[in-house]
Amino acid sequence: MKFRHFLLVMLLVSFAIIAIAQDTEKAKDKTEGEEKAREFGPSWETLGMMHYAKQEWDDAIYYLRRWLEADPRDSGTWYNLACCYGLSLSEEKAIDAFEASVETGWSDAEHAMNDEDLEIIWEDERFKKAVERCKLNVTKVDGPQGYIRRYIELKRMGTYIAMLPPDYEKSKKKYPLVVILHGWGSTELGHGRLSDAWGREEVIYIAPRYPYAATSIFLGAKKAGYSAYYDGEEVEEKYWAGMMEQAVNWVFACVDDAKKQYRVKGEKVFIFGHSQGAGLANTCGFTRPERIEAYVAYAGWLDDKFQNEKCYKKVAENKVKVFLLHGNEDKRVNPEASIMPAKLLKDAGIDCTLKLVASTHSFSPDVNEYMTFWIKKYVRGMDVKDEVPDAEFTPSPKDETEEKSE
Repeated sequence: MKFRHFLLVMLLVSFAIIAIAQDTEKAKDKTEGEEKAREFGPSWETLGMMHYAKQEWDDAIYYLRRWLEADPRDSGTWYNLACCYGLSLSEEKAIDAFEASVETGWSDAEHAMNDEDLEIIWEDERFKKAVERCKLNVTKVDGPQGYIRRYIELKRMGTYIAMLPPDYEKSKKKYPLVVILHGWGSTELGHGRLSDAWGREEVIYIAPRYPYAATSIFLGAKKAGYSAYYDGEEVEEKYWAGMMEQAVNWVFACVDDAKKQYRVKGEKVFIFGHSQGAGLANTCGFTRPERIEAYVAYAGWLDDKFQNEKCYKKVAENKVKVFLLHGNEDKRVNPEASIMPAKLLKDAGIDCTLKLVASTHSFSPDVNEYMTFWIKKYVRGMDVKDEVPDAEFTPSPKDETEEKSE
């Protein structure tokens, strides 16, 4: 009996050891699973857009299609897939993907009609019909009968991001400040990445986020996008001056805060603006010339209200260096929008440089190479030469400056 009792005890102990080992293994698996779950890698959609940014169309298409297998109702990804097909010259597939984007809710018809990624299908009848259906996707909210809309100033919190030079924490130096103004529908984060392309050494960059939502980007692309000016119903002309002034005030509110927070060198700052941001850069230059050393307006325009002797004189007296940069193949904002003002500014005695580069409305290698040169020469004060070739532009009677949007 004692021997049998001993065997029974040993058997129970063995079972206990096995159970403990199994529990330990399960706990280990659970811990590893939890750790694995915390390793949030990029999604298929994110990987697709990363390859899109690198102009690797086949890889972008592969990952975007994988994402759509999981979420076939994502209209924004269908639209981006159409763009990739368009850029890879797969016309039929581009149309198919664009139609799918409309069927799943894409509502930004204006963006599609001006998006050079889709230029290959612009004239196709299927594209034109899809655009008409796209317009019906816009949600319309009916208001009360006979209502009157007014606009008044609204004070609210805003945000900007700062990109400091690599040696900022170890150094006690002061650095020049460059303000990056993004285009309509973009974000401070998207355009803020330009600082990495142009070089972070010896420069403090800031990128303000515009105060208004770009409504069609939120509704159509289902992503964040912002505008420097109110982007809702049609705004009466009498309100525009106030909105422009508010936009300029916001830019310099960010500048003033950056000067309080960081070691900024000098009283004057440098500005780069793209598209709507270029128009805003010009507005800053002509309304606050005493605060600007130099600015670049890329793919933008100069408002007619500033094209007069009084404004020219103010800019010239403050010795602002003006750079009008434009892609020679820009179909969204005609290069003439920079070429014509450049001549007027030079004739008025303003230090103005016109630079046409091989590009559309976006950021080609030549654009970034020129801006890298500009940062080195005019912001850092280095002795370097512009080695970016000047691009040719042949005006056409059919060319017209299109709606100023991103």
